[in-house]
Amino acid sequence: SYPIGCGSTSGVACIRGANVKLYTILFGLLPIFLGLFFIIISMTLIYMSGYNQDQAMSRFRVGQENENRMSREAFSLACQYVAAFFVAFVPPAISLATFHIIHKQLPFGWRMLQCILSPLQGFLNAF
Repeated sequence: SYPIGCGSTSGVACIRGANVKLYTILFGLLPIFLGLFFIIISMTLIYMSGYNQDQAMSRFRVGQENENRMSREAFSLACQYVAAFFVAFVPPAISLATFHIIHKQLPFGWRMLQCILSPLQGFLNAF
């Protein structure tokens, strides 16, 4: 919005950007939370698929040392993917919410951390 901080609480009329809160939620925060929701659902389904396959193959196992190996690996990878998403997208979501909805600037260190962590999602997914 222009000028910065305009709106009903400041008493300054907005020249443009009267719907900045709505747009921030719809186009900034909602996609992040929907992505998080779909990632968690997808990773849960992948884990359940690996677990069901482990259970189906358990009757063919001779020893107990490899029991539930696929489901444990799938769970570990799912947790890593969700963690990579959190590391990459939670700092920008917090920044969007605080700046556009609460109208407060975050400290420089937080913004620097956001700039460092956001591009790391692909790198973190590789591990």
